[in-house]
Amino acid sequence: MAVPPEMARFMSPGSGCPGMNPLSGSKRLGDGANVFWKEGGKEENMYFTFSQLVDMQVNALDLLEHPKNYQIDPKKKKIEFRL
Repeated sequence: MAVPPEMARFMSPGSGCPGMNPLSGSKRLGDGANVFWKEGGKEENMYFTFSQLVDMQVNALDLLEHPKNYQIDPKKKKIEFRL
């Protein structure tokens, strides 16, 4: 049985949820991390303190070492692990 195209993105690993963008990079900055992603053909970024990352249950060290394993919803200012 074929999967409808609108559902296929939910079944592929790392595809994320609607509104989520995969991170393209991260950099330690002061007492937090600046994360980067592409949206609309340009690079965007957002800063999170380590306390904010802990509150979201994000491992800050892993985020800094492996940013491509994470995704961001910039409207909700939320980062989560990509499956």
